[in-house]
Amino acid sequence: MQCLSHIVKRAAAYAVCAVALGALATGCATQQPRTAPEIDTTLMMARSGDKATLQWNTRPDMLYTIMYAPHRKGGAVWKPLPSYTRVPGNGSTVTITDNIPPNTPRHYRLHIEALSPNR
Repeated sequence: MQCLSHIVKRAAAYAVCAVALGALATGCATQQPRTAPEIDTTLMMARSGDKATLQWNTRPDMLYTIMYAPHRKGGAVWKPLPSYTRVPGNGSTVTITDNIPPNTPRHYRLHIEALSPNR
């Protein structure tokens, strides 16, 4: 299993990572708004057969949502991965496994937002 990692420096940023058919992740890109506070987050991913493993370090003051899409081209519809929407950080490393339908490419991104001070 091979891994791909990417560093994101901003809250509410997206780490966009692609998983191709087979075992190798195929690329990352970053989209960053300019108004968010700086943070460091590394999204790592690997695919083996019909399972993708994603891992990242969390911060207690952040919420994390894993998004996925079948492609990254314009008009891609990014959907939240069930059970991984607005997950509160606690300072630990989170590892999740996504079961991917056979012969399906899947691209992932990690949406990060600051935890509201009123929560």
